[in-house]
Amino acid sequence: MQPHEDLSPPGGARRWSVAVVGAGTTGLALARELRRAGRFAVTVYEARAAAGGNCRTVTVGGLRIDPAVQVLRSPRDRAALDLVAQLGVRLAPVDASTSWVEERGRSWHAAVARPSARDVARMLPMLSGAMRLRAALDAIPPEDDEPLGAALARRGADGAATQSLFYPLCHAFWPFQRDELLDLPAGLVAHHAREHGLLRPWAGAWHRFEDGVADFTSRLIQGLDVRTGVAVRSVRRGPTGVELRTEAGTFGHDLVVLATAPRDALAILTDPSAEEKSALTELVDEPTRIVVHHDASAMPADRRDWATFNHRVHRDGSWSTTVWHNRLRGVGGPDVFATLHPGHRFDAVETLDFRHLRWTPRTRSAQAALLGLQGRRRTWWCGAWLGLGFQEDAVRSAVATASALGVNVRLRAAA
Repeated sequence: MQPHEDLSPPGGARRWSVAVVGAGTTGLALARELRRAGRFAVTVYEARAAAGGNCRTVTVGGLRIDPAVQVLRSPRDRAALDLVAQLGVRLAPVDASTSWVEERGRSWHAAVARPSARDVARMLPMLSGAMRLRAALDAIPPEDDEPLGAALARRGADGAATQSLFYPLCHAFWPFQRDELLDLPAGLVAHHAREHGLLRPWAGAWHRFEDGVADFTSRLIQGLDVRTGVAVRSVRRGPTGVELRTEAGTFGHDLVVLATAPRDALAILTDPSAEEKSALTELVDEPTRIVVHHDASAMPADRRDWATFNHRVHRDGSWSTTVWHNRLRGVGGPDVFATLHPGHRFDAVETLDFRHLRWTPRTRSAQAALLGLQGRRRTWWCGAWLGLGFQEDAVRSAVATASALGVNVRLRAAA
């Protein structure tokens, strides 16, 4: 298979020269598969000083934590788990306990791994509503484009469980406001809930990176031509090749893979087509802040209710999620927390700013439109933002793009 039917293969024994823009997980995983195939000479360009994208490990008081990429979950992450195994990265099981707190006074705790009798008793007030909500979500097919709010109401979902449990869980994954979630396609949200085991806390297995997610990146990058600190300023596509203008000079390639954020990809294309511009404009990523701190006020008032993942509904209706990294990693010492979407100011040890795909009712159609343009004008698209926006979606996208380029990928597809 050739990279695209519109292209002729390089003359003689010359390999395809491929530029990958973006050295996050998806760009590095794709470069690895293309290099392994032997028919591609791959160069990865990264504007930041280090590769890895959101795969950052920080050390706080001797404790290594991964604020943005905390766990992998089976069976959804099959391709990612295969890649981890091939790289020899060590994983460890996670105590995926969860708590929910409403600042109006209610507090629920669910010890996901092995619930005690006390945990089950504390959960009884919410179990009925949660089961009704889960039944409503299970009845929604993936292709259902009805707004989520209408679909849940029509299926008799419990409103209190939706507000107090499901909204905070979803908000821990995606940046959105309450009304925006209700307007999203019901099939998309229900599919997301099933894939991540939301409201199924005892299903599946969770793993963390034993030596930090940075260890995963350092192994993934081995043997690759990755040029960090080299920002791509423009990509000009012509009938015989692609020209990248960077801070380090101008470089020519046969093909380009844009494995960077949609807004960045659009900004560097010198002549985007109307279809590319339309799709990329609809794929919006939002700033996401994670604050690493020692402030126990982010946790339930009763320490016995502290869990690994702690979701809070604030009085103003906003939500936040705090990860207790001591419990996540199974170690003692001073408590270290990482709060996503913090509801108030903490005395931060580290503040990390990321960008995450923001879902709208038009996101799914924009993704499909862009995937329909794969290979045109010597251009390929790759990224977690072509899926649900998570680490496993980054690997899935790399697998799909490598396969489309004719590579026999050794990573399993999604379940």
